[in-house]
Amino acid sequence: MCLTVIRALRLTLPAFCAGLLIAGSAPAVADEPLTVPELMNRREQERNAEEARKLAAAKKHAEDSRKKKEAEDQRRAKIAGKKAEATHNKAGVDEKAKEEAKHPTDNTQYHPGHISGFGKNDYPSEAKANGREGTVSLKVHILADGEIGEVTVINSSGHGILDEAAVDMVKDGHATPAHQGDKPVDSWVIVPYRFHLEHTENETPTTLTIKPFDLGIEMVRIPAGEFWMGSDISDTDVEGDENPKYKVNVQAFSIGKYEVTRGQYAAFVKDTGYDFASCYHYSISGSFVEQFGVDWRKPGFAQNDNHPAVCVSLNDALAFIQWINRKTGQVYRLPTEAEWEYAARAGTDTIRYWGDDPNEACRYENIGDQTGRLLAINWSPSQPIHDCTDGYAYTAPVGHYAHNGFNLYDMLGNVSEWTCSAYEYKYSGSERTCLGNKAANYNQWVYRGGNWASTPAQSRSANRFHSNREYGGYVGLGFRLARDF
Repeated sequence: MCLTVIRALRLTLPAFCAGLLIAGSAPAVADEPLTVPELMNRREQERNAEEARKLAAAKKHAEDSRKKKEAEDQRRAKIAGKKAEATHNKAGVDEKAKEEAKHPTDNTQYHPGHISGFGKNDYPSEAKANGREGTVSLKVHILADGEIGEVTVINSSGHGILDEAAVDMVKDGHATPAHQGDKPVDSWVIVPYRFHLEHTENETPTTLTIKPFDLGIEMVRIPAGEFWMGSDISDTDVEGDENPKYKVNVQAFSIGKYEVTRGQYAAFVKDTGYDFASCYHYSISGSFVEQFGVDWRKPGFAQNDNHPAVCVSLNDALAFIQWINRKTGQVYRLPTEAEWEYAARAGTDTIRYWGDDPNEACRYENIGDQTGRLLAINWSPSQPIHDCTDGYAYTAPVGHYAHNGFNLYDMLGNVSEWTCSAYEYKYSGSERTCLGNKAANYNQWVYRGGNWASTPAQSRSANRFHSNREYGGYVGLGFRLARDF
């Protein structure tokens, strides 16, 4: 019987017997001893309670683990989000820089506004000026609603009454506001115009016709940055005035997409009657000598208006800049030597912006090559050349070859280009300074870049040339414009 009960209750013998002893020792007034079914029921309740406790503990542990995992997932997601944001921001900056390099403009923040649809105005009868012509540059405030606000004359070669008429004409035009994204915003624009006064039979001017002065100068915005200027012994053609190389910081500026063309230079000479000197060309011996009758108009080879201007001295280039600034109201200049090399390298640190191999030049530049050796007159047979064919023995149309990373053409070929920096044998700061006309008697000035006859050593980003400002130039020397941004 005892063993049967023990098996039924699944109790150990000591525990069961202890229960019987306790039950047997109870006082007479105690409850009736538990029957076997009651004991089994109690044990079942205790077992259920224990299982419920364990289940609750398991649930709590699972909940705690879930919360801990959720917190860890949130922490990791936050970190990943920051990394993704940083990567996205960097990618956005990189993509913006790439787009600026591909399609840079002088106004990356706004889609600039413009003015069109000028009418004609009558002059007051007292405004008499027989056959008056001139230019005027106006600073125009275009409001976000498309209205034309303040118009200020900032440069003019005409009489004051003509300026007032020009202002009235601009106000009669139609303005398209600038936009920042999709939002129209206020903006200022410079409006350069040439005017001509027409007369009636009584010599009273009746109408003023104004048209934009535009030479087709395309400027490219160059972003601020730093680069290693010069060269070192890793370049086998390094010259003593190129080293040691050092890091230079450059502010944002604009530079001509192309070299100034023969057609643009011709407009300057025609408008001003500018006097120019003869220049240097190859002699029968193959060396450069000054030749009477050789100048920018007749350089000794065929050119059209899309070829770069040649035979340009520094004085000539500065005179052109004074003229175009007067015509447009802009402030063009030559690039400094540091700006020029920064623009030519376009973010590269190789010997040339396409790499180190000079024989790849013919895809990018018009330089001394097989074509020149075959077709150019008086070409010295001992002169080193690029072992490729660019198709032009002399100058080529600007923009004919591939551009560099800043969307600039002909930086190491076609014609060499004047800078506004004085020459020092070792870099000492003058390469970062633009002298303009402030040092008329300075002895030596820097010009940069190869030209159509240049050797591989001369067609390098770090290569330097120099001459005095009166030097009449030669048939491989021109210039391109720059402007502060």
